[in-house]
Amino acid sequence: MTILDVKTSKIASNFVPHENNVSYGEIFQSVEVRMAFINRRGHEIFYPVRCRDFLCDAILSKHTGKPVSVWGFKYSYEKTKFHPGWVSLHFPDAATFENFKKNWKLGKMYVINNNTILVNAGSYWFTDPWKISWLTMRMKFACFIRYGSFSSPESRYYKEVKGKEKMLDKLAKAHTGLWENESEMTSGYHDRLGVIYNLKLLEKLYEQKTEVSKVCK
Repeated sequence: MTILDVKTSKIASNFVPHENNVSYGEIFQSVEVRMAFINRRGHEIFYPVRCRDFLCDAILSKHTGKPVSVWGFKYSYEKTKFHPGWVSLHFPDAATFENFKKNWKLGKMYVINNNTILVNAGSYWFTDPWKISWLTMRMKFACFIRYGSFSSPESRYYKEVKGKEKMLDKLAKAHTGLWENESEMTSGYHDRLGVIYNLKLLEKLYEQKTEVSKVCK
């Protein structure tokens, strides 16, 4: 991927990291990369997270019109709107930073400094919580030196999605509306919004002779 000059994007050139350090209740992450959403001015709208489930919660806040508050993460789309498509990534070391620069192929990439990158992947990734989960899982994968050579928990996630990547990419561009299913998505929502939890449902959607499958095939 060609790395674009920050000056070619008003959002990237005006990037401002979130100043307040927030302690979240996050499970172990083999790669300590942190991610956040930004607004149309290029400012991060919350302190970057390691656990990608919080990003799903932020997408859900947009759909429900309600604030979310879970494990120290607090966000209200009505109060602070994110700019769809944009993700900021903060890397823990030079090796992870260089791996991502080499491996990431989707959308547009802007290098802010020697440990921060902005990616504009496309707004459709922000239309359903599972989609941002899949996008950011792929971002985590790109932080390793080789695709498929992952540490846990990424190695476990990879076993679940291996061979299904194209299906998920096609579904990401279609309207799936999984967040609309109250019983599936909002009861204990925090860990039920992601791509792994909903993988069987997504496979079922893909196979059905519906408008979704027509868009995908």
